[in-house]
Amino acid sequence: MWTKAQQDLHSRMRELGVAANDASDPMARLAAGGVLGLCLAAEHGGGGHDLVTTAYAFEGLGYSFGDDGLLLAVGAHLFGVACAIQRMGGEATRWLPQLASGDVIATVAATELESGSDVSAVSATIGATASGSKRYVSYADRAGLFLFLGRNSGGRGLSVALLARGETIAVGEPYDTIELGSARLAPAEFSA
Repeated sequence: MWTKAQQDLHSRMRELGVAANDASDPMARLAAGGVLGLCLAAEHGGGGHDLVTTAYAFEGLGYSFGDDGLLLAVGAHLFGVACAIQRMGGEATRWLPQLASGDVIATVAATELESGSDVSAVSATIGATASGSKRYVSYADRAGLFLFLGRNSGGRGLSVALLARGETIAVGEPYDTIELGSARLAPAEFSA
């Protein structure tokens, strides 16, 4: 049974989803509505909601989006990067206020041409540098922060690196996709 506060949030997210569909910059509209920080701690500018409440809020958003791409991009930002940073703590938490506000959009760079979504088969590497080609990176052309998945430089095991957008990240044109257009999925080349 959902509480009144959870039901109100769900309804607000449904309305926000409709507004985002009509916005010239839907991600900015969602950021202004607090979506990009729903489950981040209030001390970092987030909504402070638990994960179950956040999932219910996302269900509300899902009812009203024109395509599922924006929900995918927001999920990568919030669940794939921001929540991971919050959980791990440390120096990277300095990004949380910017992620919660939408001043910085984050994304996950994991999928590769040869490995697809089989993360155990990635060939990108992380050592003193992070390098490799990624495909289907949501909002890559607008992201300022990338959670990059790669194989440890010794070839055994996987690691992630948090990479700020810069000259060592080259992003291609977004793919022409059906039903995921607003995810702005694109290839990205990393040579950090």
